[in-house]
Parts: sequence; C-alpha cells; structure tokens
Amino acid sequence: MIDCANGAASHVARELFGHTGATLTMLHDQPDGRNINENCGSTHPEDLIATVLEVGADLGLAFDGDADRLISVDASGTVRDGDDLMTLFAMDFKSRDLLGGGLVVTSMSNLGLHRALANCDISIVEVDVGDRNVLIALEDRSWPFGGEQSGHLIFRDLAPTGDGMLTGLMLCDLVVRRGPLERQASEAWQRVPQALVNIARESYDEETVMSIFEELRARFEVQGVDVRLLIRSSGTEPVVRVMVEALNGEFVDQFRSRLLASFPS
Repeated sequence: MIDCANGAASHVARELFGHTGATLTMLHDQPDGRNINENCGSTHPEDLIATVLEVGADLGLAFDGDADRLISVDASGTVRDGDDLMTLFAMDFKSRDLLGGGLVVTSMSNLGLHRALANCDISIVEVDVGDRNVLIALEDRSWPFGGEQSGHLIFRDLAPTGDGMLTGLMLCDLVVRRGPLERQASEAWQRVPQALVNIARESYDEETVMSIFEELRARFEVQGVDVRLLIRSSGTEPVVRVMVEALNGEFVDQFRSRLLASFPS
C-alpha cells in the first residue's frame, strides 16, 4: 500500500516496488501540478490508514511530496514514524554488526527511543533539527545511520541524503526478515507521551510558557530525566514550536491544554 502524495514518487514508486514481488495498491499518484501533499502523503495519512485496514494490507508507505521522507502504517492501522523506524533499524543493524558506533537523532526524537536503545547498549548522538545536521554528525563519526522523527532517514553507506523510497525498500526488507511491523515496534519500545504546540511568533512569550511548565511540574511532581521541554523557532514558518514529553501523560495533556488556552491561534 503506497501513498505517493501526488508528488515525486508518483511515476516511480509503482515500478520500483513492483519489482519486489509485492501486491501493490497505489494512492494519490496522479499529480496535476497543484495537488501535491493535498490531504495525502506523510503529513495526512488518513486515506492510507483507511485503505490498509479495508484491504488487510501488511504494510502502508506514505511519502511526502519530494519523496525524501517516509511515514509507515502497520497492519493494525497504527502510524509508525521516524522514531519507530530508527529504533527498529538501529536494533537490527546492531544485531548484524552494521551499526558502527551508534545512532544520530535530532532533539525531536521521543524519550522512549532513548530509553529503549540505552537498554540495548546503543549509543545516541542528538543534534539540532534538520537532516543536514544528521548527515554532518554521521560523517564526522563515520557512522552509517541516523534520522529524524519526521521520517527523514539517512543510510549513509547507500545515499548521502534522506530518500523515502530507499527507506521504504529497507523497511520492506526488515518486515520480510523479522516479521510484522506492528509486532516488531510493540516489542522494541514504548513511546513516551509527547505533545507539540505551534505558537505564532508575534504572540509567543517565554515567561508564560515557563511559568505554566514549572507550575505543572510541581503539581505532578515530574522532575529530572522524566520530563523534557524543547522550545525552538521554526525555520520554515512564523511560529515557535514548543514540545514537551514526560512519563506522566496527564502532565503532557495539561501542559498542551494550558498552552493552547494561553496562546489561541
């Protein structure tokens, strides 16, 4: 099951994945110059989820418009993002002595990924958001693999940048060798509750954000490594992105609700 986002993969993915022997159902592979990423692809996987469940597909793949990143859907209809895939690939590579020194991720990757890979003695280097930063860190260390939660994954020995179709082929190989994606992901790691709120740059006030954060952290007694707050200005939109994650899901929900109430869009 492949969603091409009416973009760059539209005229390539059917032939490429057809050679794997898989039975394919194609979605959103009819670009007209205006419908790229329009309610489809990796940022809108709703059609892919519904179709995977309807036909009983083993796996769904969703590219973005320029096909440099991939989001997957398992047989149960659960979206599996870059953190899921990086966790599974890192564990698989380590088991085959292919990982090198460790994995490169960005600051957006879930705390659950860090905890799961630490349990497997896999080192992690964290860099700022951006696949270019991931590549630089990989090259500096001569490591083969890293990526972003958004689905930009870099297999440095095979390509110098993110390639969604390459990632899709690698994922298909992983599923054939090690079993259903749903089972692999559920056994490998547990995602820590995480929320991302985009606040218009002109209305953003850091004092308000930190006040809410500290008030709730005291109330829920969430401290130390059990909570993480990341604030960064977007490089592509006029917003400030505030990401919070914690082992306590109620804390995350309350923080998100308070931010949305304090900074209405």
